[in-house]
Amino acid sequence: MDDAWDQVQNTFDEGHADEQDGRDKNHPKIYVGWAKHAMFSQRNTGFNDRLSQGCGREYRSDDWYYMPQKETLIPGGNGTPEGEKMKAVDWGNANSGPWAVEGRMCEAQKGGYTAC
Repeated sequence: MDDAWDQVQNTFDEGHADEQDGRDKNHPKIYVGWAKHAMFSQRNTGFNDRLSQGCGREYRSDDWYYMPQKETLIPGGNGTPEGEKMKAVDWGNANSGPWAVEGRMCEAQKGGYTAC
């Protein structure tokens, strides 16, 4: 997603995650494509059939929307109970669980930021 900030359909300030149509606020609302990992800055495109699920047309809505709070996050890094459980699961070819990303973050950090 490479949209300019003024192109993000919905933004909100802390404590107002239910707000719709906010512009130029602190947090963007990002919408995940139906059954995929693709992310968009706009919600429902109107394409609700299975054949339309591709090329950036997939259905996405905000009916699932939830802004996590610090107290609801579960630590999943190395050495944590949840991290060790996730590490033990056979994820096939996946190699970017929290336990793997944690190790790469320290290696990639340069000049106070993480290079992507």
